[in-house]
Amino acid sequence: MRKTLDESKLKHEQLQDFVRDAIAKGEFKAGEVLPSQNELAKKFNVSPNTVREAMGSLVDVGLINRIQGKGSFVAAPAHCFPLLFVSGHSTPVNSLRSA
Repeated sequence: MRKTLDESKLKHEQLQDFVRDAIAKGEFKAGEVLPSQNELAKKFNVSPNTVREAMGSLVDVGLINRIQGKGSFVAAPAHCFPLLFVSGHSTPVNSLRSA
């Protein structure tokens, strides 16, 4: 896990990129707890507020979930449901195949 950040971006954006890349590389798996905000702040020499802002953005895009008192966890991958939306109606794709 790399411990330095890219100085060309804002610190919270750098931290977002780090966490996103670590998840993409499989360093953190779905359902796994991430390091605490204080651990990340210390590891990357940033304030806990910077970590909180970065993690909040990752929550907003659905990459991680936060549980108060428990920590931040990698979100499960979004699953696509086999629905076809036409004129405000939804029909399971499987039912269209048998028609």
